[in-house]
Amino acid sequence: MEAINSKLSIIVPVYNIDKYIGKCIDSIRSSTYTNLEVILVDDGSTDNSGNICDYYKQRDDRIIVVHKTNGGLVSARKAGVSIATGEYVAFVDGDDFVDSDLYSNAIEKLIETKADMICFGYTRWDNEGKKREVARNSLSDGIYNSSSYSVYYDEKKQTLSFIHSACTKVFRTSFLKSAVIEVNDVVTKGEDLNITLSYLKLASSFCIDNTITGYMYVDRSTSITRTYDNKSIEHTANYVDSSMKLCDKTNDSKLYLWDKIVYNEAFNLIKSDCIGCAFEHYGKKGLLKLILFFREMANNNVFYNLFDNGLKKQVFSGKRAWYAHLMIKKRYISALILRLRYKEL
Repeated sequence: MEAINSKLSIIVPVYNIDKYIGKCIDSIRSSTYTNLEVILVDDGSTDNSGNICDYYKQRDDRIIVVHKTNGGLVSARKAGVSIATGEYVAFVDGDDFVDSDLYSNAIEKLIETKADMICFGYTRWDNEGKKREVARNSLSDGIYNSSSYSVYYDEKKQTLSFIHSACTKVFRTSFLKSAVIEVNDVVTKGEDLNITLSYLKLASSFCIDNTITGYMYVDRSTSITRTYDNKSIEHTANYVDSSMKLCDKTNDSKLYLWDKIVYNEAFNLIKSDCIGCAFEHYGKKGLLKLILFFREMANNNVFYNLFDNGLKKQVFSGKRAWYAHLMIKKRYISALILRLRYKEL
């Protein structure tokens, strides 16, 4: 049986966050779980972040610093995972922080349940340092088989019943090293979900513990998931393309629900981080801009393949199926009207 003091590798991607990274590292160093390996991955920072990482390395022999050219969050996480030597791995974003008991509680639960992953909640803070809410998984506490898709897939909401974030989990390193390879480095939206889905295909079990909420997520207005830019379609398509590779090419009926999860989560990302951002950016007064945006989506090959194959696999239903049909027929104005009438697809 694994000991309660199994080594935990904590990976912190760092890019131009010199205002926040010190607080993040201090919180990890103050953890009551002391058998840590803290891997700070400086992803080509141009501010003082890299120097701050080096400063902490000199003062704590548990800290390892990797300096690399900028490649994005996925590549930074991969760099950390590739050298992790702990039995378990956790991720912390460099502008967040953690409660001192978070990892003691998480590792104890993992050892007790013998699960391959633990999913917990988090506490949301605003940019002014005020605590806003505690978020928990909608899935009840317990141990779950990773292949029991119907148990943790919410058919009504068409999404997983637990928080997507990679930072609200502790992973078994042996599975994670293989799982991260499946995530394309160019993914900048949905990368947490991509890692989670990839991991679920490899792991045997996971546990949920909603009493653990010690990950402190700081909600900053500059977060990439909340910001529209003229490459929103490209960014979303990168996730879709990467996640579709997790689906088997066979038509095995046992894998139908898995395909349904992957396809609908891809649809969810399009709905929120692509269509949703465009509506928030342009508003209904920018109707012409929205028409052009929907036309670009209809002409995107990755989106076309998602919608076309999703209809063939019959994983979309209701308004989603109708929307997918309109988009593959390039009836993007009708698709836009459908979205105007029904915010929730």
